[in-house]
Amino acid sequence: MKFRHLLSLAAFVGASVVAPMTSHAADNTGAEGYVESVLTYSPSSDSYSSRRGEIVIREGTSDQAIARTYVFGGTSCQQRTIASSQIAALLSLVNDSNRAVQPKYKPGLGGIRCIVGFKATKPTPAPSR
Repeated sequence: MKFRHLLSLAAFVGASVVAPMTSHAADNTGAEGYVESVLTYSPSSDSYSSRRGEIVIREGTSDQAIARTYVFGGTSCQQRTIASSQIAALLSLVNDSNRAVQPKYKPGLGGIRCIVGFKATKPTPAPSR
């Protein structure tokens, strides 16, 4: 009887250790801002294996607002990427002050923000003073 109890306990512990955690973190939401630049790499670039491209979003409305870089594709983002149609949409938003962008991202290697989606909207009006 004691042997069966130990065997059951060992099986439970073994299954607990071997079974992967299946809970996935939700996408993080970045600050609303404006697309400042879009950079894409071709397969002949030295950077291509680590990233397929970068998007810089100026968070906020002033020229002094933080410019945050989001990366897509490659080993830096564990192959997380966005579709070519999404890249084209972001290119059309470069320097468009009539459309704000709110990125969705997942953490990548070394604290990199890996863009996995975005929402384009009319900019949120600044609070009246």
